[in-house]
Amino acid sequence: MRILFVCQGAIGHLNPMLVLAKASVEQGHEVHFRSMESVQVKIQDTGAHFHSAVDMQPEFYKGRKLNGCLGAIDDVLEEHELEKSSFLSILQVLNVILEQQLPGSLRLLRELNPDLVVYDALMTSRDAMFAAKVLQVPAIGVWTLAGPGAWVTHSVTTMLPLTLANAHSHVASFLPHAYATARINQSYGLQLCPGLPEPVGKVDFCGSNTILVTTSSDLQDQITDDLTRAYQDDGAKFLCVGPLLEQSVGSALTPEDDVVKCVRLARQQGRPVVLISMGTLIVSDHYLNGWHGRSGNSSLTGCELCHAVWTAAFDAFKSNSIDEGALLVVSLGPRSSPLAALEVPPNAICLPFIAQQAVLKEGVDLFLSHGGQNSFTEAMMYATPVVVCPGFGDQIVNSCKAESLGVGIKVDRPRGKPDASGDVGLQYRRDVCQALLEVYAKKQLFKVAAQACKERLQSSGGLLVALSTFTSVAEAGLQSSSTKLSEQASAQVLTHVTKAGGA
Repeated sequence: MRILFVCQGAIGHLNPMLVLAKASVEQGHEVHFRSMESVQVKIQDTGAHFHSAVDMQPEFYKGRKLNGCLGAIDDVLEEHELEKSSFLSILQVLNVILEQQLPGSLRLLRELNPDLVVYDALMTSRDAMFAAKVLQVPAIGVWTLAGPGAWVTHSVTTMLPLTLANAHSHVASFLPHAYATARINQSYGLQLCPGLPEPVGKVDFCGSNTILVTTSSDLQDQITDDLTRAYQDDGAKFLCVGPLLEQSVGSALTPEDDVVKCVRLARQQGRPVVLISMGTLIVSDHYLNGWHGRSGNSSLTGCELCHAVWTAAFDAFKSNSIDEGALLVVSLGPRSSPLAALEVPPNAICLPFIAQQAVLKEGVDLFLSHGGQNSFTEAMMYATPVVVCPGFGDQIVNSCKAESLGVGIKVDRPRGKPDASGDVGLQYRRDVCQALLEVYAKKQLFKVAAQACKERLQSSGGLLVALSTFTSVAEAGLQSSSTKLSEQASAQVLTHVTKAGGA
């Protein structure tokens, strides 16, 4: 079977796709992967054939700058004089972008003629879903949020104080959106909405496809009855498979895995291990959710948020010796000098990248996390108590879920005017430190609740269920194509016989 994977470079969305691509290669399938060149090595390490999105879609990328995992979206916003720090602006240009992406997507599908397209079921890869629909290629989405109800809260938290209803009217009245939508519908026979899909919270990149959801059914976000019916009417099928994790992680350490070795040694010595990670987007240059952004009307920038979180962890667990007290493992992200002038205690290991799953597998007493969907489910898969310091989007929802499930404590990102005096950041630092100490003191209680989550996630089937779904969807598509060809051939014969008889 020939499979085409499509996902941009956002690590939280990419990692599950890499696991699926590698497993598909190991099953003997011919695997292709379209993405950004920044993650080319990761993709090729799975054994997949890499296709550059930039090369494949010149109509969208030519003459524009690349802006991280979102490609050239920032340039599109500038061209339309829209505010780059607004999530609403992105919603306004989605169909403008789609119109420019579709020609390249269609060319790639025609060139490869895949049996199956597997796409990141979020807005940055929606072109792949629509291209597959136009060419009638079977497709499966991978939804890295907590189920179909997650978009309602995920999108709103990045637009505060605007609501989705506000956004709908803004998008519908944006003329470039209206014109692009009309041209797409006319050119490709699609039925895209003027404005946002309805009811509130619905997305248009699921279609009638099967969507793999990377959590268990009981850990999904709530969904309204109207939204459920709307997806059912479309024919979309949401299948909870649990987190899609690397199966052999940590089984054969390499010389580069020094952090994992340090964690293993600390466990052997009976030392506590605390893992700290604020994800990849908050430490990026993304205008809205990144280092200088104030997503959702926050008082703290991404930089101020991270600095407060990191120093809170140092306050709670610092030691005067590298070999004493808790081992602090801190993932900083790829920025140059992200710590600035922060004083790092000797018992802390601070690196741009940490093999998070491998560290969790070794055993972590406490995970201070931003609460992204992948990090949250990974924490639960290894029954790890959490302190969640959310930045935006699904992180806020997961922070509430951590408390309701009894697996940890959340510390909300302060909202309001910018923290010019530094007082807000200082209080936030104290609150995070207190939460860390509280969860650590009651870690066994939180771990029991996390263990229950682990068992429910494991029962979802994971990678095996996902791969079997690939086969069944591709085979169903093949049978459907054969039936259509047979019907067309029969119709042609009937037409020929009828004409011959008439003659």
